[in-house]
Amino acid sequence: MAAAIDQFRRRAVLVIVSSTDHRPLIYTARRRRWVVAYSTARLVRGTHQLVAMTGALLLRRIPSTVGIVLDPGWPHQILLHRGRRPRRAAQPAPVRWAA
Repeated sequence: MAAAIDQFRRRAVLVIVSSTDHRPLIYTARRRRWVVAYSTARLVRGTHQLVAMTGALLLRRIPSTVGIVLDPGWPHQILLHRGRRPRRAAQPAPVRWAA
């Protein structure tokens, strides 16, 4: 897990952010809180407000209890949790956006 987080820190990612304050949007699914990030713009589906930042900056901007879904809905989707091993998700979890 440490290697996956270290690699993520060095990469540039696109993050879905709030249109009002440009903070990463946190959504809830399966009793956990998540931030969505994409490795490239071509993987983004739909219309979203996106901001490019390094993985290290994203990790500083979100609480340690919030996980990161990298490239959601794609076969190579990865769920990152600090302090836990990355999991590959066979099916994306249903999304409920937090208010």
